[in-house]
Amino acid sequence: MRRALAKRRPLIAVFPAGIPEAQEMAEGLAVAIGAGEALAISPQPPGSRLNKKIATWCNEFVLKNADEIWAGDLAPNGMLAQMLTGLYRSVRL
Repeated sequence: MRRALAKRRPLIAVFPAGIPEAQEMAEGLAVAIGAGEALAISPQPPGSRLNKKIATWCNEFVLKNADEIWAGDLAPNGMLAQMLTGLYRSVRL
């Protein structure tokens, strides 16, 4: 996200547990949202508890609908890393 914000590339930030207050967002994200360069979305109200079902839904939604995916640091055995591995196995080059 920092690279996209630095290059002023439009992005959508998905918050599975509700959209945080501006001061709790990654550096520069609130400014980018205010400038119309970023959009924050969430399937839940702020302060909601994160659960595996919601996190899975958010990851699947992004992977199915994104024109471009930039993956930062991922936990090697985490859900998103596994989803990306499965996605790239199914992509035919």
